Amino acid sequence: MPDIGMIAGAIGALKGASEIVSGLIGVRDQAILQAKVIDLQRAILEAMSSAAAAQSQQMGMMEELRGLREQIEAFEDWKTVETRYVLKDFGSQTFAYQLKEATSENPAHLACPTCFGNRQRSILQFQGDYGGQRHFKCHSCKDEFQLGTYSPPPTSSADSDWSPFA
Repeated sequence: MPDIGMIAGAIGALKGASEIVSGLIGVRDQAILQAKVIDLQRAILEAMSSAAAAQSQQMGMMEELRGLREQIEAFEDWKTVETRYVLKDFGSQTFAYQLKEATSENPAHLACPTCFGNRQRSILQFQGDYGGQRHFKCHSCKDEFQLGTYSPPPTSSADSDWSPFA
């Protein structure tokens, strides 16, 4: 008959082995759990990175939209300005934009055709009359304009007889 002490010792040894196996399973499960936590954290970081990139792209698109709205508004504003002027031929194929209706806030003036073509209103500044033409300068683009028909100054008979060799 087996000894009760030996049976008790065997049961104790088996119980200890079972605890060791449970501990090993716990360690193995803990390592797997830790690996899964690391994978989960990596996935969360990737999702956050993607969300930040999407938000950055959305901000860029919103900025572009704001710029396009400003361009549309400027275009509509220019259309309002443009309708208030008419391109006028001052003679001999000399052109400038002239205000259609002068008011106390907006007196009669001419606008530079170069700047007007670039959607800018720049008022021509009168420089004087020469040879029947009115001379103007645009201070924005620096162009100079001679409006009207050129007529050479009259020469006197005394001037025509003059010679540097006489």
